[in-house]
Amino acid sequence: EWQVGEEIAPDRKTQEFIGQIKEALETGPPSEDEGPDIAERTGWDTCAWYQPMHFFGHDWGIFIRRDCIREIAAQTARFLPNGTPYSPALLKALIRAGFAALFLHEQFHHKVESLGIRLHVVERSCRYIPYQKSVYKPTYGTDDNLEEALANADAFLRANTKPYSFWMGKTVVGALQAYLKWRFPFD
Repeated sequence: EWQVGEEIAPDRKTQEFIGQIKEALETGPPSEDEGPDIAERTGWDTCAWYQPMHFFGHDWGIFIRRDCIREIAAQTARFLPNGTPYSPALLKALIRAGFAALFLHEQFHHKVESLGIRLHVVERSCRYIPYQKSVYKPTYGTDDNLEEALANADAFLRANTKPYSFWMGKTVVGALQAYLKWRFPFD
């Protein structure tokens, strides 16, 4: 079911990561008590971020921290069915899951800015900067920030679409969605 490819080079860091994945496969889903700590370590704002063209010009883009991809991969492994055996292909699928969760969340922010650009062209008036100033920024870091909630929902739903679902396989997609569903209340 996982996509097969080349083996991952077994350097020291990779061996440590493989150990984390194997341990996670035996651990099972985290408890509610673990939620705040996991959310703090893998916060959407610290693990990945979108730098809008409006504010960063040529330095715009989506930026993702590798350590967070690995942490989310390990947390996702905890949601796999009991007895799921480790394999290099599973490791790759879990890494892709960690990447997809962060990338898709940030890509939603890019979509919002892209809509702002389209509206600017059609209406001949800037919409994105006023939106950022009067809607996004005042609710930043609160449960009232609709864009962040929609970015989470978009990442959750799109993980089950191609090409992401193909890269991860059905079982890992299910585990990623279970992890995200468990995780979102702590954000």
